[in-house]
Amino acid sequence: MKTRVLLASWLVLGALPVAAQVVHFDTGVLAVPDGAGGLVNVQQVAGSFPPLSRLRVQFDVSGPDGFVGDLFATLQHESGAYAVLLNRPGRDTTTPDGYAERGLSITFAAAAPDVHRYRELSGPPPGGILAGSWSPDGRITDPAAVLPTDLRPAGFGSFSGIDPAGEWILFLADVNPGGQVFLNRWALDFTPIPEPTLAALAAGGLLLLVAAGRRRLWGQRKLAQ
Repeated sequence: MKTRVLLASWLVLGALPVAAQVVHFDTGVLAVPDGAGGLVNVQQVAGSFPPLSRLRVQFDVSGPDGFVGDLFATLQHESGAYAVLLNRPGRDTTTPDGYAERGLSITFAAAAPDVHRYRELSGPPPGGILAGSWSPDGRITDPAAVLPTDLRPAGFGSFSGIDPAGEWILFLADVNPGGQVFLNRWALDFTPIPEPTLAALAAGGLLLLVAAGRRRLWGQRKLAQ
């Protein structure tokens, strides 16, 4: 057991540091169809990466009228990994239209507070634009009936371990007519799983050899008794 713990420590301490990769997509300002259909924005991430460890999504949407509670947004990777970013924030039985802020300029992060309940958690945002870090809504309920108490199975969990290269699809819909919404920009911020260094792997192999030698020595002593 001590050898296994020591080996794990060598491998962790010897892991190559992996910097977060931020990929900004040059979309320009895109108008979201008002009350019908939705906007689909497809982007490619090129390169060779270790499997994904952590995902964040930078997201900026605005409009002249109150509309945040009208928004439904999803993110999908070509691997099939899928998340619901927004599902009509603030909508509940007493506020069927959701929150009325004019925009969002936020980062979605798995461990952050629930974006669906942002007013309840932090109050109305200054200037009518929500900022900061918030976790994806994750609720797969029909946007016409979604509630804060619904389960949240569609967070960022399915992205863990995927190859971040490939096609990413952002879908953004304004489900209620009245008022124009714009997607200003979005970006992926992901951290690959660190890879162990050659020195760490060599040290791990040496520890395994030492452990094997000790087991043989212990066996020989038992036979000699």
